[in-house]
Amino acid sequence: MLKTARLSLASTGLLGLLSVFFLAVPAAQANDIAKRASSTVQIADASHQTPAASFVSDLAKRVLAVAEDGNVPKAEMDNRYRSLLNEGFDIRNIGEFVLGRYRKKAEPEDVNRFMELFQDMIVTTYSRQFSDYKNAKFKAIGTRQDKVGHSIVEAQVLRDGKEPIRVDWKVKNADTNPKIIDVMVEGVSMSVTQRQEYASVMRAHGGVAGLNSILAKKLKK
Repeated sequence: MLKTARLSLASTGLLGLLSVFFLAVPAAQANDIAKRASSTVQIADASHQTPAASFVSDLAKRVLAVAEDGNVPKAEMDNRYRSLLNEGFDIRNIGEFVLGRYRKKAEPEDVNRFMELFQDMIVTTYSRQFSDYKNAKFKAIGTRQDKVGHSIVEAQVLRDGKEPIRVDWKVKNADTNPKIIDVMVEGVSMSVTQRQEYASVMRAHGGVAGLNSILAKKLKK
């Protein structure tokens, strides 16, 4: 039987800058990555200012600006993060992906409840962590296309005396209505990792409804 603590991996991750911003990696790795996030977003050169790269870089600046404002009450800071999360990420798309086959077996109200809890978990986790971000830099270094036409913004998280961390951002509709749908940290998809973790929890605890119960309890702590 899996314990609630099993979710520690998932709850420290959606999303690297948001996973480092807001997706899931093992807890120790996620915390290390989070501490490397940046209040300074840099672009390697003008050639990398594609629509997708500009979108990701601007979002990074705005998220980290909230983190730097130490005078904002927690409730207001959470609201700001939530607004940026909804603006920058396709949470419904990501949430449906991480639920996988369990979504089709679940009642619609359980799926909708999961989407609410999923977002709350992301906001709660990162509002606590972003206040510690110092002295790191986020640098976009290029953009490529995947097989289905999504833009992959290749970037690095830099910190003095540390090896750069490679963070790639998958962006759909880059030229019209861009939304981030995955973050890859050192080549590892955060949404795939989170899907695997949630699948383990749902298998042990009765599907989406059971997962919702565990998430709700974690959010009350």
